[in-house]
Amino acid sequence: RKMNLGNDNEVEQELFFAVKSKRFSEASRILHDNSHSISTHSKKIISYIGAGPRHRHKWTIFHWVAYHGNATPISLLQALLHLLKTLSEKKILLHCDSFGDTPLRVATEYAPEDSILMLLSACPEAAKVANRRGNTPLHSILSP
Repeated sequence: RKMNLGNDNEVEQELFFAVKSKRFSEASRILHDNSHSISTHSKKIISYIGAGPRHRHKWTIFHWVAYHGNATPISLLQALLHLLKTLSEKKILLHCDSFGDTPLRVATEYAPEDSILMLLSACPEAAKVANRRGNTPLHSILSP
């Protein structure tokens, strides 16, 4: 079923919660069905920080994509990163959660190598961001 949602707020919430809940086919459909609206009207779509059990961590949609690791289709990450580039909003990849972790740092814990490389390519500066414990994404990659 086609999901044309009424406004940007509905789109951002539906997309965020679809990714958070591992409903990746639905997330891809939302991106596809609302691509024009998203790319021309809503920069909030990517940076939406949602409620729920990890609300206190202040995760973005990219934190959730990284956390779901191998379960996340690489095509969904590619589509989200393409949208990010279109909106000139790569700074969201530098967003730190309540522990100081960027999406790249989360990816080094949970995501496959190709996802890590895609996030790194989209925002190389994220490799230098240390969390509250002083660890960068490189620490996660090198630690056993």
